[in-house]
Amino acid sequence: MNGYLDANIFLIFVEENISNCEIILRAAEHSLFTPVISFHTFNEISKNLKSRNLKNLAGFLFFYI
Repeated sequence: MNGYLDANIFLIFVEENISNCEIILRAAEHSLFTPVISFHTFNEISKNLKSRNLKNLAGFLFFYI
């Protein structure tokens, strides 16, 4: 099963300690579904994190994705 992950999934995951977004990302990590992320979504995440001066985190998310 494929699931499209929107930028908000990652941004909320970064901002909140415990959220449903964490559950979704853990499920993808354990291959419970195949995450689908568009190039535009990735750019949105990168720009958002860089604008918050979280460049290291943007690099980590690039590796994670």
